[in-house]
Amino acid sequence: MPEMKFRVQTRFAAFLSRIRSARSVSATNLIYLIGWVLFFYGTLLLLPGSFLKLLPILIIFFFFWFKLQTEIYLNLKPPTELFIALLLIFGFIESRWFHFFIPYSDRFHPQFSIPGAAPTLIQITLLGILVFLFSIILVQNSNGKKGSLIWYSFLGYIAAVLLKSSNIYAWIFFEIILLLILFRKTGWAEELTKAECWIYLPVIILLLKFVGNFSVLRSYTSTPIQNYIWYFIPTYLLTLFRLYLLATAIKIPFVLVYHHARLSRKLRIAGIFQSNVPQIIQLIILVLFFYYFIGGWQAENLRELLATNIEAMKEQSVESRRVYSFAKSDTVRIPGYETSETAARFPKTGMLRLKASGAEQTTGYSPGLFLFAKFDSTLMLQKVDSVFLNRLTQKTPLLAATDLEVYPFRFNSWDSLVYNIRFWGSSSENASLLIFPFSIVPKTSAPLLSVPWSANLDKRDSTRDKSSIKLGRVYTRLLDSRLQPAGYCAFDITLALNFSLLRSPIARQILFWLVICLSFGKPLSSATVSTR
Repeated sequence: MPEMKFRVQTRFAAFLSRIRSARSVSATNLIYLIGWVLFFYGTLLLLPGSFLKLLPILIIFFFFWFKLQTEIYLNLKPPTELFIALLLIFGFIESRWFHFFIPYSDRFHPQFSIPGAAPTLIQITLLGILVFLFSIILVQNSNGKKGSLIWYSFLGYIAAVLLKSSNIYAWIFFEIILLLILFRKTGWAEELTKAECWIYLPVIILLLKFVGNFSVLRSYTSTPIQNYIWYFIPTYLLTLFRLYLLATAIKIPFVLVYHHARLSRKLRIAGIFQSNVPQIIQLIILVLFFYYFIGGWQAENLRELLATNIEAMKEQSVESRRVYSFAKSDTVRIPGYETSETAARFPKTGMLRLKASGAEQTTGYSPGLFLFAKFDSTLMLQKVDSVFLNRLTQKTPLLAATDLEVYPFRFNSWDSLVYNIRFWGSSSENASLLIFPFSIVPKTSAPLLSVPWSANLDKRDSTRDKSSIKLGRVYTRLLDSRLQPAGYCAFDITLALNFSLLRSPIARQILFWLVICLSFGKPLSSATVSTR
């Protein structure tokens, strides 16, 4: 018998016939449902309290929950698609409720509070519907095993702890674990026909975009109960639903291959993953290692030159260096710039940024960047300008570079952990010049200073007007005139992505590694080995 193109009608017809049976709407099931609703309200209202006081309520709550899920699984066996659609409907209602009751500007207010009990009861009702619908999906895809409800409830508590800590890296790791766990709860996708797979896949991808616009609070610091009702539980449920849709979107292509593809196509796909994919991964790893070592080597050369320049600041015989000297008791005053603090308050080394004042302020923008260092009882400052940068480019031998750029930056929440790793930098507390080979932070504005690396390179070919990649960064702390932290100041080695790049030494190196990878990178598993 040929496979049916669509079986969804059969699944829904069987579900409707089971609903019509007397057993599915018995008085016992109504008691289980009423008990679950009452104890769901009680559980949420007692959540911030003592666990010992909450434990009896939880036991009774899970008792009604297990009984109700058992009856639904044994007597109804609803199709998962129906409850995904219901989750979308009530999730949208929950999102509109946020828009209606909590204005957008108030959702980020740290002390926003919910007036009255009626909005809170409505919110608990919406949460109860969402929890109930998603629990049916979990039990249906666990072959009726109800222990997963306890497991996901415990994960919800972990989610609340992570949201309290505001640790973005722990939350990302938590989402990855959730995705891997939810991938096992998509067994219903394996029953889809080929035509259903091709229809559901784009629909689920569109739903992911739609669900991404659902609103929840970003932070909440009112009463503990409202923290759970308005922030922790809605955020956790929205994360669960998004990741479940993503897991389903990942699962469907596997179903198309393993359940509906011909044997010859399966073999071709297996061959691609067996040979080509490992080679591509090997190439990517080689390029990343090459990029890391080149960027680290170039940044180290630049850092050594900057450190040498700091030591040479004691000699002021060269007027073009524009070095300023102050005794410890002196107030730092540089002509054309605002006055700073006394020299004794300055740290050992770093970068100082001063605003222009007086005549220099009227001549246009002039970045007042000064590299400073303290030697015994003397504070030395050297202005960082195009003359200073040109001298650096002439004395630093590099493999691949077109520009040297200087600009201030701050660590973002997502990359501060990477910068705190000291594998590629000095771990000394007194080290002020740090290197970072990958230079993850992108430019958000034009650099304060930018000079071509080679003297005969036309400035019109500078990376200021072209796309570029960063091949090394040296950075140091940046202070304002009051000696308050103002982020960091970066010396970035950039390489313009233009035609000259194809003829550069780095392009020849990448081409060399590409040839090596394609010539000798064939996996051993693809070779034919005879055992005789």
